[in-house]
Amino acid sequence: MAKRKSVNGKLPRHENPIPNASRIGNVIMSSVIGGTNPGTRDLPDSLEQQVANVFTHIRHDVEAAGATVDDIIKITFWVKNPAA
Repeated sequence: MAKRKSVNGKLPRHENPIPNASRIGNVIMSSVIGGTNPGTRDLPDSLEQQVANVFTHIRHDVEAAGATVDDIIKITFWVKNPAA
């Protein structure tokens, strides 16, 4: 059985020692990926920029794990307008 490997790149999203994602064999999983700005953890005012940041974080995690976004089969995420 393949061992679990932590996935972290140059832009960690957590202040505590939690990996951005984990990989077992050819499967990469992540917990919550927020819409914060990469590198600063500031939350943009616009929902559009938050969604763009989510995809930036996803690409970063997948590439840090040695894959590409072409290897993604499915992504599920929910967004909420912060003004609502």
